[in-house]
Amino acid sequence: MTKTERLLELMMVVYERKRFTVDELAAEFGVSYRTMLRYLQELSGMGVPLYSEPGRHGGYSITNQSSRRGRIEKSPPLTRRLVKPTTHVVGVELKAPFAAVYMANAIIPRLWRELEVRQQEIASPIAPGRMIGVVRNRNFAYHYIAGVEVASLDTVPGGMVGITLPTKAYAAYIHQGPHQREELDLTYFFTLEKLRQQNMDHDPDAYCLQVCKPGETPISTREVEIYIPLK
Repeated sequence: MTKTERLLELMMVVYERKRFTVDELAAEFGVSYRTMLRYLQELSGMGVPLYSEPGRHGGYSITNQSSRRGRIEKSPPLTRRLVKPTTHVVGVELKAPFAAVYMANAIIPRLWRELEVRQQEIASPIAPGRMIGVVRNRNFAYHYIAGVEVASLDTVPGGMVGITLPTKAYAAYIHQGPHQREELDLTYFFTLEKLRQQNMDHDPDAYCLQVCKPGETPISTREVEIYIPLK
């Protein structure tokens, strides 16, 4: 098991358990106390919100930032309906449990950075510089691909994946605000309610798209248009 794989496995355990001690995790992963402490420090540096609890019964826990922040009340964004033809995307992916929100927030920015470094390896991009996130939540699983649209999947670089999305009708809207997954999900669910009011049903088995226009700024600061697949 590589260090990256171990950190991903540790992140899943930490998120699911929510409360733990360094000794418990060190014994479970077969490493020393100091090694596990270093791993936890690395997770914290990746954005996992770990909180240290001192005292005899202390340890570590996951902080719930969203509950402290409170529910954000906002109006659903304006939407437009469009039909997107068959789309081929090549990129790097994350597969995780649906509940692993903090894992997504930590790993997805790293996927985009890796893609920006390696995008010259991708053959036949449709719109160089335009990035597309492909995401699906289904059966408690979360699948995310940070990629670019290409003419075909004839050549997929090593360490990347390719996916073909069939011709599909979408409801598209501009996401306003931070790019963290919980913020994107919040806007998404508000928009689903608006679609239901307009008698439009989304397709939960299909992939959503997050389209970022070309730009010099980091992906996390660019305007992103969300495509929700419709039945």
